[in-house]
Amino acid sequence: GCRIPKRVKTDPLIKLAKSAKAVKGQIARWKWDELRFWTLVEKIRKRVPEGSRNAHAFIIGAILRHRHEVPAILEAEIESAADRLYRRMERSKKRSDDYTLAMVTKEIRAGAKGKKRGSKIKSQKIADWLKVTTHEAELLRDLHQTTSKGTWPPAKGQPEMAPRVDRAYRKSVILKWMVSNGFQVSPPSRQLAAIIRDELAMKISYDTINQYRKELRPPQPPQEHTQGKLPLAD
Repeated sequence: GCRIPKRVKTDPLIKLAKSAKAVKGQIARWKWDELRFWTLVEKIRKRVPEGSRNAHAFIIGAILRHRHEVPAILEAEIESAADRLYRRMERSKKRSDDYTLAMVTKEIRAGAKGKKRGSKIKSQKIADWLKVTTHEAELLRDLHQTTSKGTWPPAKGQPEMAPRVDRAYRKSVILKWMVSNGFQVSPPSRQLAAIIRDELAMKISYDTINQYRKELRPPQPPQEHTQGKLPLAD
């Protein structure tokens, strides 16, 4: 004869607040993922090989879905990314290739709007779709260093990444490279940082470059002391 009370439903506003908080916490992650994507395509590979073109379009669309909430801004970013990605795509030489810019835009839009905002795509899935090699994963890790452990791993079947290079070793490599190329004084720190990023695949701040240059300056000879008479005050 006991009464069983009905289960009280959770306030939907509480669920919405938690969901919004979770999405907000992922903003930094998707910003870094977008940087890694374009670094991989434009600087490391410099092309999108045939056979993985639709995978690249889907991944950048999924990243943009998490980066932009406003529909108009998202649509503008899709158009920009499609044009940027299409210029890097390989064309088949054996047969007529009808893979057009409109198709790239459609595939990116499918990745950006195909699922509701907030759904996660793990870094391992991104690496598998893009077929990231161990060497590429290590370059991306060192070029875009974050305070957290989040980065793109190698695709499944690839060897594990080597441990991150410690600061002392990185410093010795950069100093030797600067001396061998005569970069103790010029070019400016901003330009030198870009050269180091491209040549050594290492990220370095302008302040660190200036500090390294101070250490590379030759020591100044001690000033000669001469005796002289100085007038003394009363």
